Amino acid sequence: MTKITNTSKAILGVNAKVDGKVRTVSLAPGETKDLDVIKTKVFDARVKSGALSVIAGKAKADAAPKQDEQPKTAAEVLELADGNFMTFKAAASKVLGDDTPSTKDEIIAALKAKADA
Repeated sequence: MTKITNTSKAILGVNAKVDGKVRTVSLAPGETKDLDVIKTKVFDARVKSGALSVIAGKAKADAAPKQDEQPKTAAEVLELADGNFMTFKAAASKVLGDDTPSTKDEIIAALKAKADA
């Protein structure tokens, strides 16, 4: 069993064995569950991006290396703007906090303002 925490602001699904069958288990934001995780590329990407936190168990050893836990600067997050939007938004929300806008253009503007401050 592996202790998994959803550290994102959205409900996330994790593939896990439940009663001997592979099922998608939903995790609400901030929720932690002990799961028999089925590792997938999506799971590894969510762990790497910080959307899921692996607290204990064998998935931790197999998972992709975690990014540096230090918060990125606004300028560093701006460099992610041309990549995956959800990864960009997650990184931006770590810098901007609860004031993170919902659209890409608004996030970029907020990050630029923070970088210039």
